[in-house]
Amino acid sequence: MYYYINRYLTLEENTIKLSEIEMDLGEYNKYFYEQRGNKVLLDFIDARTLQVLENFAIISKYENFYNLIPNLSYSFFNIESRCLLEDINYIETDSIGIIEIPFFQGTLKQTYSIESIDKLKFLSEAIPNPNESDYRFNSSDNLKIYDYGFFKITNAETMLKQIKSVVRKIYSTNKILPIFIGGDHTITYPILSAISDIKKDKVRLIYFDAHLDISKTELLYNGSVIQKIKEHNKKIEIINFGQKGPIFHEEDNKGIKIINEIDELIEYIKSDPQTPTYLSIDLDVFDNTFIPSVTYSVPGGLTYSDFKKILNELNQIHLNIIGVDIVEYNKDKDVGDLGAVNTLYIIYDILKFLSRKRGYND
Repeated sequence: MYYYINRYLTLEENTIKLSEIEMDLGEYNKYFYEQRGNKVLLDFIDARTLQVLENFAIISKYENFYNLIPNLSYSFFNIESRCLLEDINYIETDSIGIIEIPFFQGTLKQTYSIESIDKLKFLSEAIPNPNESDYRFNSSDNLKIYDYGFFKITNAETMLKQIKSVVRKIYSTNKILPIFIGGDHTITYPILSAISDIKKDKVRLIYFDAHLDISKTELLYNGSVIQKIKEHNKKIEIINFGQKGPIFHEEDNKGIKIINEIDELIEYIKSDPQTPTYLSIDLDVFDNTFIPSVTYSVPGGLTYSDFKKILNELNQIHLNIIGVDIVEYNKDKDVGDLGAVNTLYIIYDILKFLSRKRGYND
């Protein structure tokens, strides 16, 4: 069978390396290193070894999947780290999957920075594993939460295509309910583009954000992401909750329903809870005394109590949730660990929410 060899392999002494992963393939180490990025026939490797290589993203049957690298040292909340490709193809029960996309197109100068996500994962070790029986969110023993690792990012154009390719595969099988951890808000564009390709009918986007993100520019970045979604995905209904900044031209927010009251949001969704709904949570929607760790903070945002109320209300109406992203945590703007710890509470609450909703959506 033909496989793509991960282009990010390195060769050190007697091992090939990929991020934290080290493997000794003996006489084949040099071959794998020389063929990185190529599609090759690996009929000289036994089936068991091929399976191990695929599980660790050393090889893949799919061109874009080897950029998603499993977490070996530590994962969110100490949950089991698994290979996304393997579970998409072979998992027998529904699961919720954390996928990390450390992509920054506007918040930071570089387009790849894993440090903020690493800080969140490191601190999350103090929070109970939601798969353990004493802390399980859902009474079903079959429903599990997994950490599917992080994207290895090199450049913006390639990465956006790869995110879309992976997300299309996730939604084509409908076995894994994803929660994407950014990165900045730019990641929502390729995710929604992929969902729109798979879902033939209307899709609803509710984005919690202190800003509308409708800058009219050729560049796709976190300040123009919603504008780009408006322009290229006409069947997506867009709702903003939490906008705080001024609106200088009313025509700019055409195509966006802006809601700032919790009761109004819930009543609006109650009228049509079955539309496939994707939630995008920009952390700057929260009050900056609760989460200071964002680049463009605005005072007077959501409190933690507000957020818990919204999730509880959405849970009651059986909203058809198809995915969530949480974006814009920036460790360089944090005050101690305040923003990181509170961001983890947000992620944990979202996992609890998705665990309770998973049975309604298929």
